[in-house]
Amino acid sequence: MASLIAKGLGLGSEALTLIDNSPGAKRTWQEFSGFGKYILDDFLTHDFRGKKFDLVFSVGVVEHWAEKKERLKVIKRHAELSKEYVIIRVPRKGVAGKIFEIYGRMKNEGGFEKNYTSEELKKEISEAGLKALKVNEGLFSTAALAEPN
Repeated sequence: MASLIAKGLGLGSEALTLIDNSPGAKRTWQEFSGFGKYILDDFLTHDFRGKKFDLVFSVGVVEHWAEKKERLKVIKRHAELSKEYVIIRVPRKGVAGKIFEIYGRMKNEGGFEKNYTSEELKKEISEAGLKALKVNEGLFSTAALAEPN
């Protein structure tokens, strides 16, 4: 998805840095895109050496912490790394999200996943020190565009 956004904005591959600690995600990226630089590491602990990005974009990250305090820490990490914008996409709370979760097997055995309404995501983004510019609910996900305060 990040590759599509970068390409849609007319950016070259040097403009995109992806980070994930999943070797499976890296293999998928290599198979389908290979666009940009991929760092196999933990987003929360990786040392970016003071580097900040124009856009920090995440899908499937924030919702996996059961404790609100921990989710806010993850959102704050987005803000720390952003010069301008943050996009956070999480599962949507509601019937469609529940069906997707059940039939799509979104939860691993013993895993946790919080589903969000637009108001819940907006509130957590604000509590983490970001200013929500736009929050939108799709059929299966809730997404927010924000900027650091």
